[in-house]
Amino acid sequence: MVPAGGGPTSGAADAAAIARALGPRIVVPMHFGTEGVSFLDPPDAFLDALGLPVVRVDRPDVDADELAGPVAVLLSPPRS
Repeated sequence: MVPAGGGPTSGAADAAAIARALGPRIVVPMHFGTEGVSFLDPPDAFLDALGLPVVRVDRPDVDADELAGPVAVLLSPPRS
C-alpha cells in the first residue's frame, strides 16, 4: 500500500517511483481523494505514472491469488 494523494503524503510521481523501486506484485494506492475527501488528489495520476494494469475492486473479499501481478488494485471507497 502506498499513499498517493499528495497533500501531506506522497504525490503521484513520487509514490509511483517508490512502488516501482520496491517491485511488489500488487500495489494498492491509499490516502487519495474521493467524493468525500476533497483535499487530496484522486488516484488517476498515480495510476498513470505507475504504468501497471489496474484492477478496480468494489467488494471486500479479494483473494490475492486471483490477481496476476504486477498489478495496481484500486479499492472502492466505503459507502456511507
